Amino acid sequence: MIRTLFLLVSVAWAPLAAAQSTGTIRGRVMDADTGEPVALATVVLVESERGATVHEDGTFELVRVAAGRHTVRAQRLGYDSHARSVEVRPGAVVELELRLHATVYRSRAIEVTADRAASDEPAADRVLSGRQLRQQLGRTLAETLVNEAGVTQSSMGPAPARPVIRGLGGDRLLILEDGRSTGDLSSSSPDHAVALDPMNAERIEILRGPAALVYASNPAAGVVNVVRGQIPTSKPGHLHGSVSLQGETVNRGLSGGFNLTGPAGPWAWKTDFSGRTASDMRTPEGPLPNTDGGNLHAALGATRFAASGWWGVSANLLESWYGIPGDFVGAHPNGIRVNMQRHQVDTRGEWQPEGGLFRRVEVLAHGSRYFHEELEYSTARRAYDIVGTDFVLRGARLQAVAHQRPQGAVVEGRFGWSGTWSRLTVGGFSYTPPATETGIALFGWQKRRWGAWSVETALRVDRFRVSPDREEDSRIGRIRTRTFTPLSGGLKLMWNRGLWETGATWLRTARMPSMKELYSEGPHLPAYSYEVGDPDLGVETGSNTDVFLQYASEAAAVRITLFHIRFGGYLYPRNTGEEAVARPLPIYQYTGADAALVGFESVAEWHLSRNWVATVTASAVEGTLTDSGEPLPFIPPLTGKLDLAHTRGAVTLSSSLRLAAAQERTGAFETPTEGYAVWDLGVQWYGSRGGRLHTVAAKLDNVTDAAYRMHLSRVKAILPEPGRSFNLLYRLYF
Repeated sequence: MIRTLFLLVSVAWAPLAAAQSTGTIRGRVMDADTGEPVALATVVLVESERGATVHEDGTFELVRVAAGRHTVRAQRLGYDSHARSVEVRPGAVVELELRLHATVYRSRAIEVTADRAASDEPAADRVLSGRQLRQQLGRTLAETLVNEAGVTQSSMGPAPARPVIRGLGGDRLLILEDGRSTGDLSSSSPDHAVALDPMNAERIEILRGPAALVYASNPAAGVVNVVRGQIPTSKPGHLHGSVSLQGETVNRGLSGGFNLTGPAGPWAWKTDFSGRTASDMRTPEGPLPNTDGGNLHAALGATRFAASGWWGVSANLLESWYGIPGDFVGAHPNGIRVNMQRHQVDTRGEWQPEGGLFRRVEVLAHGSRYFHEELEYSTARRAYDIVGTDFVLRGARLQAVAHQRPQGAVVEGRFGWSGTWSRLTVGGFSYTPPATETGIALFGWQKRRWGAWSVETALRVDRFRVSPDREEDSRIGRIRTRTFTPLSGGLKLMWNRGLWETGATWLRTARMPSMKELYSEGPHLPAYSYEVGDPDLGVETGSNTDVFLQYASEAAAVRITLFHIRFGGYLYPRNTGEEAVARPLPIYQYTGADAALVGFESVAEWHLSRNWVATVTASAVEGTLTDSGEPLPFIPPLTGKLDLAHTRGAVTLSSSLRLAAAQERTGAFETPTEGYAVWDLGVQWYGSRGGRLHTVAAKLDNVTDAAYRMHLSRVKAILPEPGRSFNLLYRLYF
């Protein structure tokens, strides 16, 4: 296997194809109605199946195109594809402009699947980009996604908020950055922040179903992929990028960032930087102490292109600091301060063979180091300088993926192998022995189409091994090496006829217990808990079934999804009702129990006139421990949103009403919450000046300064959610 991977790497570097007369195709993709650049569209040479991603300013460039006649096709979700035939002459540059017309409807929450015959990437269930991403961009990934159908957020303050989909978070919702792990510990505890800043995201994708098994064995809630393009995959024709500035009044927050991409001979390079700072969050009942924080992020990547492929490398670092509030049961009176650092190095290569079964072969390697310390307050020194707990997580990944060429009924497919290694060491007052986790996986995913029918299938097998440094008997049981070999798979069937589309998905997932769930024992102050692991925990298996029905016409679009998820050995921290002797902290015992979740998601959109659009979303989920009939803890209530938007030319005005019902169906020792209604206003404008695109997005959140509490907030016992806030984002594309 190692010899094969070495051969793939060597092949990707070599100029395999013989020299030939070539030219360049350069152009711009625009919205036919508004003239706004259609960023992140895909431009494909149909005959050779080569492609490039359109930049933020709408430009693209295809280099080393063989002389002759070619068909250039541009496509983007939400638009009809458009193709033109061009003649490429040796050494010449062909300039062209492609104008895309919006499909019969353009929804904020319902995506139309465009023609993907020339693409081999799985279609995301939801893509947030462009105007919608600018309008919803928040301090964190969770805040950016929270208004999407079926998405809520768990939090212990603004900084460590994490998205929850269909009532599931943690390890059951995989968060990726450019298709690879964020390398943090955010899935293990609600006080751990996600190690990324959405400021420079090109787009955010939500992926569910069989295609999610390409990334992991346990995506019961799906995959959220933040695409930043740190390693360029296409060569730009000129220097381009964006500059962003954002501010908000609720915490006197200020953030900014930029990204630049440019050519250098056979190379392309990209760099980006972002920074964020904020004071304590203001609520309608007063400020929430110790919720200030900030972060810095910087990255640099470069790619070398050859006739048969490319190879690139990137490095990035993230530093973040934030507070966790205190002053309630189990909490430190002054709260906790968290400092975290993450360093990553990535390399990725792609070989594009001229013929054969596979259209491209991709090899990637990734390494990261994550450091996280939790500081308690010293009354004598009046400073946060007592280390309560610290974590060091090191990780590495090596992966090879072959992308299948469309042939016959096969539309797309991906087959691959991956190997992972990680090591976690925990210091301070929490006793979790140092441990190493290794894994290897084989996976395959394929999509076929017959007329109005399409079928997706996926299969994945993993081999995981968790090894503590020492095997010993302890108060929680025998600390020892554990090995797991789970099998996961999925099937998705869809039928499309005219204005109607319907389908069903079945997914089997498998989640291995983490090192923390197996071996931990000790206080975890930021989470306000005393955590006890269980070395005998087994694999959590999930059986996920959902069905959907969608209708879309020029006047309206509706999508309804029903889902049922059944877990065997559902892993969660159970509140025992007891307190630790050393500190007055509630004891949480990691355990496995059978559980079930059932719910729905719905989105409806009406075009009231040429300029007015109304959108209604609603979602609900109910979780139950099937053996006892008790409710699962930390399940969100029925939520919904009413949107009304008016667009005229370059200006869009919007009004939104966020709604949530009361949640009284709670787990043991869990506090109920009341329902709420929160009103938001927004405006967006864009304009082109001197070949540069200027955009402004302004929001007034919580217009009435209403006091409300979100059920998944761990600090709702102290103070409510943020009060009235004016947010402004300016972004310049060039």
